[in-house]
Order: sequence, then structure tokens, then C-alpha cells
Amino acid sequence: MALLIGGCAVCQDNTPGELCGRCSKGRAFNALRSAALYNRSKEAQERVGSKYSNDLDSYMAVVPSMARDMAAVIEREGWGAGWLTFVPMEPGKRSRRTFNQAEVLADAVGKLTGQPTAETLALDAERIPQRDRREGARGDAIPIRRIVKITDGSYPVILIDDVATTGATLEESAFQLQAAGAQTVYALTYARVRRNDGKR
Repeated sequence: MALLIGGCAVCQDNTPGELCGRCSKGRAFNALRSAALYNRSKEAQERVGSKYSNDLDSYMAVVPSMARDMAAVIEREGWGAGWLTFVPMEPGKRSRRTFNQAEVLADAVGKLTGQPTAETLALDAERIPQRDRREGARGDAIPIRRIVKITDGSYPVILIDDVATTGATLEESAFQLQAAGAQTVYALTYARVRRNDGKR
């Protein structure tokens, strides 16, 4: 499996400098880390793609290995003091798939690390497709809302998803977590699609 290392200090995107252009303008999350580089790993692509079977038993066959790789990132980054939450899923997609892969992964990672997991966010409507989103769009493009108030924001929140592509959903989710009271938000995915990967 192709491990994801280097790149932007915040999001690990491919960049010649310390920060990529997007992160130099500020991000809602403090860091984005992924266990595997989607671009170069057939194994990672197959594991992420297993959710499209819409069968939880099939997905659970690959979850333990994904969760172990993600737990290793938490240990490597020193995020052990945090608690876990997950990116919400569109109601229509959740109805068709019957499970939220981010929630399944968060539960599995939490069991390995001993960290608690809580549902904190919801999606009320279908998202605007990525190709139609404007840069930095919030609210109308990804209508995520917070469903809890974080009473003690001193503990880091680790936001879980299976794969990061543009990072827009993670960005909006982290923004809502901050609005709910989180002081530090780390985003963690199993895989990452990194732009311009062949140039590095």
C-alpha cells in the first residue's frame, strides 16, 4: 500500500512549499492526515470502493484493516487525547446504502484506540456535486448542521471519513464543529486523492 507522507504541512496535498495555496489562506481543520495514497494504491481503491456494494457485511470485511491503518496515524500524530466523530451522509444516499461508511470506520477506529465516538453532525439535503461547487463554498453547497453543542472544547476532535478528494466536506464539517465549540479539529481519512501526485 502507498503510504501518504510529505506534502503540505496541514493537508498533505502535493506542494513545493510548506503550505499549499488553500491552506495558506486558513482551514477550518488544524490538520488533515490519511493512511494511504489513493492515487497509487489499487488496494486502497478496492477497499474504499467496497462501500458501493451497498452491503454492510461486504464492507465490514475490509473495515478492520482500514481501521488499523487509521489508528496507526492517530498514534503517529499524537492525537490520542482526542475523541472521534464522523462526516454525515446525505439522507437519500444513506437510505440506499443502509450505512454510513464514515460512522462504521469511526466506531472501528475508536475500539482500537480506546477513544469515544459521538455523532455530532447531520446533512439535511442532497449536496451540490463537487464540480458545481464554488471555491470555499459553505452552507448552500454542503448543508451540514451541528446537532450537539460541545461543552468542553479543550479535547481535540478527530473527524473521520473514508476518503478525501477535494476536502470540501471535511472543511465544512470542521467549520461546524468549531462553531459547536471545538477548539481543535483534526481530519482523518483512510485514503487521500492527492492532486498533481505525479509531479512530486
